[in-house]
Amino acid sequence: MATTTLPTPFSPHDDDVLPRPAVRWPLALCAWSLLSVLPHLYWALGGDELLFMVKRSAVEMDDWRAINWAASVVLMGAALIGPALIWSRARPRLRAATLVMCVAGAAIAASHGAFGIIYRALDVAGLSSVDGTAFDASRHEWVVWDLVVFEPWFLIEGVLFVAAGAVALTTTPARRRWTAGCLAAIGLATLTGLLGLRV
Repeated sequence: MATTTLPTPFSPHDDDVLPRPAVRWPLALCAWSLLSVLPHLYWALGGDELLFMVKRSAVEMDDWRAINWAASVVLMGAALIGPALIWSRARPRLRAATLVMCVAGAAIAASHGAFGIIYRALDVAGLSSVDGTAFDASRHEWVVWDLVVFEPWFLIEGVLFVAAGAVALTTTPARRRWTAGCLAAIGLATLTGLLGLRV
């Protein structure tokens, strides 16, 4: 069965873009990254709602707003990787550069999420301390939000980087090598976290 391609402006005779089924993962990466920009942009603009989800010492930092501006820019950059994967099929240099960014994004995001979930789960279970004290749900509400919202977001972002990069490749062996390489990078980055060098 022939693979259909996106309609105009994606010409069915245009080999510069990914076929329709493959576009889903890069678009999912773009949408997921853009969604996560919203709270950071809100806080960067001075919004003060939802701050209960964040560690108080972080909110009280003098450069709290600057940090959120920087996070917004980084996440916007991550969002642009999705469209770059779609339109770089016939542009080897652009595709190579975009795939490198995908590997880096997957390693950083997925390892951050995996390590963070383990770390926060240990906090909540009382097997590790939170800033030197035992976990208390009333005082450490941000730990729970980190466990159920922020760290899973990182993990999903990492998975989307891997999937989006894989569909940009044209052969099954290449996709397998790509996935294996990404998993190795994620494993190495997670190991650095366990060794106290968390990204």
